[in-house]
Amino acid sequence: MVGGIPALSFLIATRISLSGQTDIREEDTSIVLLRVLDRANLPNADEALRVRVENAQRVSGEIEKNWDDRELWIQQPTIY
Repeated sequence: MVGGIPALSFLIATRISLSGQTDIREEDTSIVLLRVLDRANLPNADEALRVRVENAQRVSGEIEKNWDDRELWIQQPTIY
């Protein structure tokens, strides 16, 4: 499980390849320094919470399955 990036950490973002020489006339060679200030939710956080709640409601009462059981997350296609 990913724990995230610790607050007040620095990140470096670039397109420069470490494997070879980069021609600055042909390739973007900028480097951006980013700082993690605080926690931020992902854009789909509300949707993920909704899916978790629906799964919990669907399996409530089934002792052998937990609400976040892997087979509950894999949605089977509905065939009509």
